[in-house]
Amino acid sequence: MQRVIKTIPAERGKLYALINGDRYLLAECRANIKIIEDAEEIPVLGSGRVITDRSVTILVTFAHKPRFGINLASLSGFGFQGEVLRQDGVYERMVFDHCLLASDLDLTAAGECTFEIRCSAEQLKRIRNI
Repeated sequence: MQRVIKTIPAERGKLYALINGDRYLLAECRANIKIIEDAEEIPVLGSGRVITDRSVTILVTFAHKPRFGINLASLSGFGFQGEVLRQDGVYERMVFDHCLLASDLDLTAAGECTFEIRCSAEQLKRIRNI
């Protein structure tokens, strides 16, 4: 069973195209960073669950058309950065250098794209505590 355990809105987002080791601003956007937990119900444990995996995804939404016309043949990946509001009222910049496209790449004015994020246990812990 999969469930979203936390959703964090990101403001002033920037989606980058990674091409030959360089980073190009693809679009300014809004995003929701979601922590997803995979768990299995184990009847032997009573009402307990075994958490088998936690992952992070980003749903990016575009308010306008992208700024940079990319050559899709040379695209090697995506990056994202945005600001999230912490519980103490301070904005923190979150940077994800390697985002894996998990949906269609819809760069139209009202488009949405979903990316999977590979992050370390420490980075995941930091995101959970925001």
